[in-house]
Amino acid sequence: MRAARGAVSRWTAVLMIGLLALALTYAGDAQILLPGPLISGHAAVEECGTCHTTVGNGQFAWLQAIVAPSDAHKDAKACLSCHQVVPEALAAHGEMLDRLETMTERLRTTAAAEQTPMAGVLREAVFPKDSALSDGIFCATCHKEHQGEAADLSAVPTKLCQACHAVQFDSFLDGHPDFTDFPFRRRTRVNFDHVSHFGEHFPKTRAKDTNTQPTPSVCGDCHQLASDKKHMDVKPFKTVCSNCHLHQIVGTERLSSHQGMAFLTLPGLDLDTLAERGVSPGQWPRGSEAKVTPFMALLIGREPAQRVAMDLVQRLNLKDLSGVSELEIQAVQWFAWQAKILLHALSTSKPSETLERLSPGSAPDPELMAQLTAHLPRDVVIGAIREWLPNLESELAAHRLIDLPEGVGALEPAAATFPTQPPQTGPSPQDDTEDASLEEGEAEPDTDEDITVDDESDILSEDELEEAEAEAEEDASDDGEEILSGDEDLEDEEEEEEAEEAQEEQPESEKSKVVDAQTWAEFGGWYRQDFAILYKPTGHADDFFRAWFDHSGGMLTNAPGSAADAVFAVLTDSRAQGQCTKCHSIDAGDNGARKVNWGTATQNSKAGRFTVFAHEPHFGFPGENGCFTCHQLDETAQYQKGFEDHDPTTFFSNFKPMRKDQCAACHTTEAAGTDCLTCHEYHVHDVTTPIMSTKVPEK
Repeated sequence: MRAARGAVSRWTAVLMIGLLALALTYAGDAQILLPGPLISGHAAVEECGTCHTTVGNGQFAWLQAIVAPSDAHKDAKACLSCHQVVPEALAAHGEMLDRLETMTERLRTTAAAEQTPMAGVLREAVFPKDSALSDGIFCATCHKEHQGEAADLSAVPTKLCQACHAVQFDSFLDGHPDFTDFPFRRRTRVNFDHVSHFGEHFPKTRAKDTNTQPTPSVCGDCHQLASDKKHMDVKPFKTVCSNCHLHQIVGTERLSSHQGMAFLTLPGLDLDTLAERGVSPGQWPRGSEAKVTPFMALLIGREPAQRVAMDLVQRLNLKDLSGVSELEIQAVQWFAWQAKILLHALSTSKPSETLERLSPGSAPDPELMAQLTAHLPRDVVIGAIREWLPNLESELAAHRLIDLPEGVGALEPAAATFPTQPPQTGPSPQDDTEDASLEEGEAEPDTDEDITVDDESDILSEDELEEAEAEAEEDASDDGEEILSGDEDLEDEEEEEEAEEAQEEQPESEKSKVVDAQTWAEFGGWYRQDFAILYKPTGHADDFFRAWFDHSGGMLTNAPGSAADAVFAVLTDSRAQGQCTKCHSIDAGDNGARKVNWGTATQNSKAGRFTVFAHEPHFGFPGENGCFTCHQLDETAQYQKGFEDHDPTTFFSNFKPMRKDQCAACHTTEAAGTDCLTCHEYHVHDVTTPIMSTKVPEK
């Protein structure tokens, strides 16, 4: 029996070896020995060594896998050759380590009162998290392959998530930390106070009979579902905001000041005092009430010493220079000639060449230059010169260079400040020198008394002065070459009086046809009035204002005397033309820079969040309260206070934070589910496949 049993065993062994050899020979590359088929997305992978870096390729590579140790780190890098994960691919959630540490400490503080379940204690004892995470979390830790073509590699069980987390709990309903300020991470980019609009502005607007657009009455009038079916977007300005705010932007409500922003001016000067002190600005309008604009100061004050001189000039009352120092008088003279040179440059060269002063040494960006100039027509500048300084060409030809006054370079630049009021660009009712006969918006007559040329000027000789005056008289007498004054083209005072009398006799319907320059620019753009060249907003999202906001805000620094301070200050004033910052918030940047938030939160701005909430599946569940079922209004919140320090992380929301019990009402094991991946993303940054670098074939 023993001999027979031994023979059977030997033949059985031989038979099994033969069957195994046949299986390996005819099994199609040993597929019968693989742990399972790949998912359809990886079906193109034929060699084990493509993903398992310690395993070779070939029919009997499986034998090496039995004895060769695996290297999960190398295997994970093989995954990353196709799937790009940034910035920390193998760190938890692919997030930066410093942010993970901050979030971990916050969660530990939040859950300090919760008791760690026994299962969590045992897991930590057997598999310490610190050692498990020291080398990173490898792809295969969560994504298990060889489960079939229809397997979902992104389906990770909740228990696997619990294996790593510092805060341990049994389930969402039992031990999950309470929410803290969810879903708020920063204040809103657009300053929209829901409380004041719901309680005050909307009711007042509905009471008006002139509405051209329905006043919002439900949340859906302002908010719409984004293309990803998850986030909520704000509808465009034209759809929901323009009915109330467009007239504020274009300035039709501004009755006491210019509707346009003064860009270039010939400011009023105390010409008598200048003459007494032996200083002359040359030909200069005597009736001007305009002020120096910050745009002029930025263009003229290119160098540090020039900026100090401009700051010195801007702090003076240029209409009353009595009692000022000799240094200040010289600075005013220098500024006057620089203003003339600037106007002449804009009329004789491309605007981009003039604006190169803003960033000397760098090539101008054509798109930026187009926005900063708003396609300033050359005729506007030439017309202003003909009206204000008809002899500018001959003056500058004979003009000897006025250097910066000695001693300016030794002055300290003024501290960077943001004034509460912009420099006035129109007539000032408090100025005692204002001509009472001139009504608001009325053009000043262009008489010989309006333009002053100092007979004692050291800029023009007597012969040159007489020649310039003769040329001006000859130009004024030529047909079709009269210098325009305001909106009228009269040859002399008699014709002006006759025209005024005829205007008085006209019926009201005919009078209304005569408009001033500002009214003529009803749709925005450039115009000149009151010794100023102004730009009026063309509507919401005006490129000119936006470009100057971005450019000047990016130039701001913490250093005193920044040339862009005054520009940014006049643009951001609450009464500034355009009133952009009435709604658009400002964020503080590095080294004092400022950034204006031109839009609301977008899908891209919400990237990097661990919690993902899809609005669309929830629309059918709230009852009569609708959105207020989850978003509860907080009427006591100091919403506006969050915009004072330019820090987006300082905020007081119009709505109370979400509570865990609001979600737990539906999210149970039996109902909506409580798996971690129901609400949380593992990869907080996108996982993408890089585009191949394919070169265009050369012929």
